Amino acid sequence: MRWAKPIKELVHELPVTCPPNIGDIVISDVVEDTRDVTPGSLFIARPGGRFDGRDLIPLAKDAGAAAVLTDDLGSMKSCLPAIESSEPTAHGLVIADRLFEHPTDKLSVIAITGTNGKTTTATYLQHMISPAAGLIGSIEIDDTLERTPSRLTTPGGLLLRRSMARMLANGCRYLVMEASSHGIALGRLNGLKLAGAIMTNLSGDHLDFHGTMDRYQAAKRALFASLPPTAFAVLNMDDPSAAVMAASTRARLIRCRMRSEGFADVRVSRTSDGGIRLDGHDGTVAAHLSMPGDHNAMNLAQAHAAAMAIGATPSTDRLSTMPIPKGRLEPVDDEGIGARIYVDFAHTDEALQTALTALRPLVDDDGRLVVVFGCGGDRDRTKRPRMGSVASRLADVVVVTSDNPRTERPGDIIRDVLSGVQDGRAVEVEPDRAVAIEKAIGMLGEGDIALIAGKGHESVQLIGSRVVPFDDRQVAADILGRSASS
Repeated sequence: MRWAKPIKELVHELPVTCPPNIGDIVISDVVEDTRDVTPGSLFIARPGGRFDGRDLIPLAKDAGAAAVLTDDLGSMKSCLPAIESSEPTAHGLVIADRLFEHPTDKLSVIAITGTNGKTTTATYLQHMISPAAGLIGSIEIDDTLERTPSRLTTPGGLLLRRSMARMLANGCRYLVMEASSHGIALGRLNGLKLAGAIMTNLSGDHLDFHGTMDRYQAAKRALFASLPPTAFAVLNMDDPSAAVMAASTRARLIRCRMRSEGFADVRVSRTSDGGIRLDGHDGTVAAHLSMPGDHNAMNLAQAHAAAMAIGATPSTDRLSTMPIPKGRLEPVDDEGIGARIYVDFAHTDEALQTALTALRPLVDDDGRLVVVFGCGGDRDRTKRPRMGSVASRLADVVVVTSDNPRTERPGDIIRDVLSGVQDGRAVEVEPDRAVAIEKAIGMLGEGDIALIAGKGHESVQLIGSRVVPFDDRQVAADILGRSASS
């Protein structure tokens, strides 16, 4: 669907300076990233964290932008018809709402937050209520007709509104959305019609942004505090953060438990045949899940609780056919080597512990659990030694390598990781990630399992200012292919 409205209609009664001779220019999109500009776009030019959008107006023009909205025409010469605004971000959102027919008023949002498990829970929930829901998350934006890779877990307001408008045009009634702590703190969920929220868990991460765990938790708490009384809040009561969220919200609580004692609206358990059983007020539901780990059983339970809260009743068949999200304990095709290889996004100590714990029961009695991982540069440094500790405690063989070093020296990051390694544990160090993965796969014997952790679905590696194509899944598959042909 293509949207189109004249500028004079989009800026009507807004406190902006708009020359009368441009009022009839027709706008078909509102963007703030030159990569998103298409013919007919209104480009929002404002200072940003890395770039000043006002310097990029010529690029926007070359891409087909029809006009620009900016905050300072007096100090610049625009090569595009220009609208001046003292608040280009806020006024840009108003214009986008008008252009896209106010999608934030029409599409109900189920927000999923937590340190780990957001993507899997969101994928499960969308699958349960499909085709009634679109999806926005760390891997992709799915408007049910088209899937596009995500740049941010929780996108900015302009991309969010455009995506929601497309979902509405495709017949969606709900948006299942991952809500990162950054996105919440930066107000990217402001103005959304929240039907409910899910809190998966909370552990140390993103302290480079929030500074302290208290501030990190406060960002999550703000989401639940914003829920109206008509909304629902699905909480993992096995996690200590649940009590904080419960005390912060006016929404109807749906409490899920697997290990802890206490009242539960949904009790999660494993059956003797390896299945999952959900016991709740509406009876018992049984399912089988292809992804290993109790954490994924809880992800399923929370997604099912949210689906039930909006009146959906997913069938047992649908519950037992959950898709595996890209890079979430995703198996690599390892036929013929007698071992198994998984790729997972685990990039915190708790996530690494959860993944290794989930895989341990799958290792043969005389097999070994091998892990290869690194830590990202220019990000929370406090988790690096903790990840080293977890890996050396739970894996039989540890290979430490680079993740996305960004502007840090890989050796410095690796030293931080090694500082947490358990005394006496031998660790292989290989800064080149591709070589490290090859070494880990080369170690595998019959009945072993390898976990390649940290990057999951990512298709690039960030090294300095370079963006290098790199996909753990493809690298592993290529290594296996070479081994098979040799």
